[in-house]
Amino acid sequence: MKEQYLLKVNNLNKTFKSKGHKIHAVNNVSFALKKGETLAIVGESGSGKSTTGRLILRLLESDSGEVWFKDRNIIDLNKKEMRKLRRQMQIVFQDPYGSLNPRMTVKQLLSEAINNNVKYCKSELNRKLEELIEAIGLNINDLNKFPHQFSGGQRQRIGLGRSIASNPDLIVCDEPVSALDLLIQAQILNLLKDLQEDYGFSYIFISHDLSVVRHMSDRIAIMYQGRIVEIGTCKEIFENAQHPYTRLLLNAVLKIGKHEEKSLTNDSVKLKSASNDVMSKYSSNDGYYKISETHFVVREQVS
Repeated sequence: MKEQYLLKVNNLNKTFKSKGHKIHAVNNVSFALKKGETLAIVGESGSGKSTTGRLILRLLESDSGEVWFKDRNIIDLNKKEMRKLRRQMQIVFQDPYGSLNPRMTVKQLLSEAINNNVKYCKSELNRKLEELIEAIGLNINDLNKFPHQFSGGQRQRIGLGRSIASNPDLIVCDEPVSALDLLIQAQILNLLKDLQEDYGFSYIFISHDLSVVRHMSDRIAIMYQGRIVEIGTCKEIFENAQHPYTRLLLNAVLKIGKHEEKSLTNDSVKLKSASNDVMSKYSSNDGYYKISETHFVVREQVS
């Protein structure tokens, strides 16, 4: 693996059983992520994007494939080795309240994250707490409060604080702003970008919202039914989309127009119906056409 890549995912697969049937949630997914880069993974509900994020962090175990992180295939690591690596790989969840222990103060929540695998003396811990609470845009007086005393946006800041407390290299952001109103969304997105500039984090940003992705990402991967059907730079995806499903998602955003707060998933029935038509001519193998050095689209089936 080239040194420039922090993360490289090769042919990742995951199936689930439901009512006697196998659901291929993640199907031969491959991509790479550079240090300091943001890769957005975009798709509708059920596309496999969140499952992919959890497989990368080994919050779920894959059926097959490789996840190379800093030249180590983490799929091969035992539990003890994986625990040590957790400080370097973190996640921000969609539901900020559900991911925080309501019985713990902010100080306890952040201290727990800071002390994960590394124990600091009291003075050093307090110094780190002050730095962290300032970095996420909260006040030192907030440390003694409980999660229920904060707004949704503030709780997401706390969740983000827990994720960055160990100074990780990789953060998976799983729909981190979808539960927030537009104004608060913008504040959290700006905070994510500021933190990336200050600390050099690499993000995998999972979302159904292309307008959010455009603000955040360097590259975009479009997922459909467990597969990446197109991947390219933000500019390439928005200005030169090649795959019909990508175009459907982009057209949905354009039709929303002034009502951008409407979720893409509100049009899921229309999109899925149309995409079933356009996807019927695409092969089930993992071959891709190379549009440019950074732009790839799944191969069309040969009749």
